[in-house]
Amino acid sequence: MQPRAKATTFEKWLQEKFKGNALLFVGKVNQEFFRKAYLEPLMKHFGVSRIIKIETPQEWEEHSEDLLQASLFENQRTIVLFQEPEEDTFFKVKKLLTHNPALILIGVLKNKPKRLHDVPQVVLRNLSPASTLPRSIAQSLSRMPSASVKKLIHYWHEMDLKEEDVIQFLGCFPNLQNVKPEDVEAYFESEEKSILFHFLDATIEGETEKALTYLDLLLKKGFPHTFLVSSLTRKLRLILQCLEEQQPVDLWTERKVNNYELRKIAQQCKKFSLQKIKIAFRILRESDRMLKTSSVPPGDILLDMVIKLTGL
Repeated sequence: MQPRAKATTFEKWLQEKFKGNALLFVGKVNQEFFRKAYLEPLMKHFGVSRIIKIETPQEWEEHSEDLLQASLFENQRTIVLFQEPEEDTFFKVKKLLTHNPALILIGVLKNKPKRLHDVPQVVLRNLSPASTLPRSIAQSLSRMPSASVKKLIHYWHEMDLKEEDVIQFLGCFPNLQNVKPEDVEAYFESEEKSILFHFLDATIEGETEKALTYLDLLLKKGFPHTFLVSSLTRKLRLILQCLEEQQPVDLWTERKVNNYELRKIAQQCKKFSLQKIKIAFRILRESDRMLKTSSVPPGDILLDMVIKLTGL
């Protein structure tokens, strides 16, 4: 009998060299929390391109033939995720896939296994919600009141926010210690965010009058000037990717673009050529430089920027 694999924390295990292609998560946590805190870091670490979730022996039979051919595509690793598998089933599948480097076999158990002695075991912990956030965000949140952090984490899960969304929000507050829960709620649910979306769409679609109307509303509400420039830059970056037929992933943040935004980008990219994109980036770069170094009123700089962009 092989010696029993020692149970460890996820953080410690992730830093160790990956041995074999099987892993057991032992314990019980919320599924959404499991995905954010454990599965997403695992996918990134091992370059996994897809997850196949299996909950019954019948589902394994359906997928097994396809999975056994996965060794032909070793650059596209797959996680085979078993939810509460019978130990005997997991043991047989593990033996079957031992020599298939394209597959990572994961079992999620509520109780410690008895038969699977040689499989690395990671104990699921009810970590603080903040631990599900990227490190760059979590470090900033340590300076915010706990009630505000709790509210922000709620929106992180509820709205499936991107890292960029939270970083932009944090950039609106020079002193994070003063951020109140109502500030978080106002940003992510209030009318201002809707106005911002309308402003971005009108500017990209060349509707000068609408874009200037929304710009005026945003300036009156105190939106950060550079935030408006960076938001437009992100939109144009995604449009450029669309023109170049790239994957629906923001190359800057490496996060997948949601389907709603993807459909809108696909429509908006029809209004642009590569030459227009280059001109637009030059306009944004010059506007950003002037906002940071010029004595010209920011409102005038943004007004000129919008007129130039909508006139392309």
